[in-house]
Parts: sequence; C-alpha cells; structure tokens
Amino acid sequence: MKTETLSPSQLAVRAAESAQASAAAANKVAESVHAAVIEQAEWRGYVRGFMEKQTELNANFQLFLTNHLPHLQRDFGEVKGMMRVIMWAMGAIVTLIVVSGIVTPIWF
Repeated sequence: MKTETLSPSQLAVRAAESAQASAAAANKVAESVHAAVIEQAEWRGYVRGFMEKQTELNANFQLFLTNHLPHLQRDFGEVKGMMRVIMWAMGAIVTLIVVSGIVTPIWF
C-alpha cells in the first residue's frame, strides 16, 4: 500500500476543506435544531392558547349554568308537565280510534 506524501500547503488545504465541511454539517445540525425548537415553541403556544380558551369556555359555561339553571329547570318542569298532558291526550285519541275501529263493525 502506497501512502501519499503531501506538502505542507496541501495538508493545510485539505485540513481547511475538512474543517469547512465539518462547519457546514454543524451549521445544518444547528439550523435543524433551531427549527425544531421554534416549532416546539409554536406548538406550546398553540396548546397554551387552546387551554386558555378551553378554560374560558368552561368558566362561561359554568357561569351560564349558575345563572340560568334554576329557571331552566323550572321551564323544563313546565314543559314536562305539558308533555305529560299532550301524551295523555294522544293516548286518548289513539284509544278512541282503536275502540271505534273495533266497535263500529260490531254495531253495523
């Protein structure tokens, strides 16, 4: 195996090229790490904003329930009572139709 002998200027040129290649690779790594850090910071900002908005919505919903639940329950009770009356009336109508369907052929 033959080894190549280099002059000091050739050694310096090769060392400079190697250092330049290493610096370029390190620069690429630093850029990708920087991009990842920025992306993570943006993501954390999005998540933080989402969580703040979610907390605000939860607080508003709880405030709505606190302010309106009593009269909503009362209104629902009235609707429930009205629905009960409507269901009894519908039951009476259906019963009348069924009974008239049975009784009418018997009479005539």
